[in-house]
Amino acid sequence: NCALLKIENDPTLTHLPNRMVDEMNGLRKVSIKNCNLTTLPANMENLIEMVDFEVPFNRLDAFDVDVSKWEKLVRLMLMYNNIKKYNEKAIWTHPNIVSLVLNDNIGLEMPGSSVTMKMQSLQYFGYQNNTVNINTQFDHLKFPNLMFLYLNGNTIKIFPDELLKNQLRDLGIGRCGLLVLPSYLS
Repeated sequence: NCALLKIENDPTLTHLPNRMVDEMNGLRKVSIKNCNLTTLPANMENLIEMVDFEVPFNRLDAFDVDVSKWEKLVRLMLMYNNIKKYNEKAIWTHPNIVSLVLNDNIGLEMPGSSVTMKMQSLQYFGYQNNTVNINTQFDHLKFPNLMFLYLNGNTIKIFPDELLKNQLRDLGIGRCGLLVLPSYLS
């Protein structure tokens, strides 16, 4: 058992052993970068000590982990994968995630109306270059601590709420098909 699993630059890594979930139940941080990971073991939600999960530059096409069981999770980084399917409710209602990065998963949709989004701890959200329509209202009630919002490379259908202007430190909206900007941005 260990607290950290770190694997980098291993093109032969396509999956993790299923027994990992039982044998490494003390994992707090997973960092698997620049490999060819296509799937995760079943029952990943049993890793209840997880604080930081970072799996960028892989080939994941789904992230069905129920992260609501990861009550200590503060950082979820899944950029540069092929994710199209994920546990929307578990992610978009997680009370403790501070940083969520899902960029460069072309076609990865935001949740529909079936999920009532509320992430009271979220400060950093990266969702660039997924090439999707964003119909989500980013407002201070759903995201009361949001400071960094990056939506570049998508089509914004609903502009972030005016009440966010006092808390946002950085807003990325390039290549979003916008023709005009709200006057409150001045």
